Amino acid sequence: MSAPTAPPARRGRGRLGTALALAAALSLGACGLPDDGNPRLIPAKQVPFDLAGPAEQDAPVLPPDEERHEVIVYLVKDVEGTLKLSRQTRTVAGRLNLQTIMNNLMAGGTYPEERALGLRNLIPGGELQTVQRPQSEEDADSTVTVATEACTALDTTSVRIEVTKEFFDRFPTINAQQLAIGQITLTAMDYAPANGKRVSAVQFTVEGHVRIVPVGVTNKWVSYLNSRSYFSELVDDPGLIDSAQSAEGGVCPE
Repeated sequence: MSAPTAPPARRGRGRLGTALALAAALSLGACGLPDDGNPRLIPAKQVPFDLAGPAEQDAPVLPPDEERHEVIVYLVKDVEGTLKLSRQTRTVAGRLNLQTIMNNLMAGGTYPEERALGLRNLIPGGELQTVQRPQSEEDADSTVTVATEACTALDTTSVRIEVTKEFFDRFPTINAQQLAIGQITLTAMDYAPANGKRVSAVQFTVEGHVRIVPVGVTNKWVSYLNSRSYFSELVDDPGLIDSAQSAEGGVCPE
């Protein structure tokens, strides 16, 4: 007696599963992930953040036993079909300094009340290593040195944001990377420490090496983000850029 054949419905699901698997493979291949069909373990940090799960996960839970502070952060919202940077107030916990603020923002995610306002955080999360000032003038090229000296009169300082090497590979588009870089840079520049030394410039480094990053100006990549105007076209209220620069007493030369 011949073996029974599988019901047509099961064969249909098999074909659909094959089609979905093929579509997924093509999608992943387009994002730079392996597409040769061989199974392998892919480290989570190599997966583009929009494929790893919901983009709107929760921001870090605030420890109940630590002091809390209201700070300024930049998130992203849709303005008439275009994603824009939006200046917002957020509560962080711990010692009030730029490291604490960046730990919170760059952990990724948003709080429920932020999502209710249509706000998003395009920073994947988990890639921040340290926030520090350049250790010596020798660490910077001549352009950076000149700019740093010029900013001294404005009582400002520069910082380096050290991230993992996977950070720059986890954005689905250049625009998403521009917005995330803008979130980090403008949040740093809006921090007003007690000693009055506001952040005048931001650099991104990987394993100690300065990286060039895209800004909100078409086809412009820089290694020394020393002006808020780099992101004036990406904010929902350009007047904030002008007023903030006036309050700081000027803009450091590029």
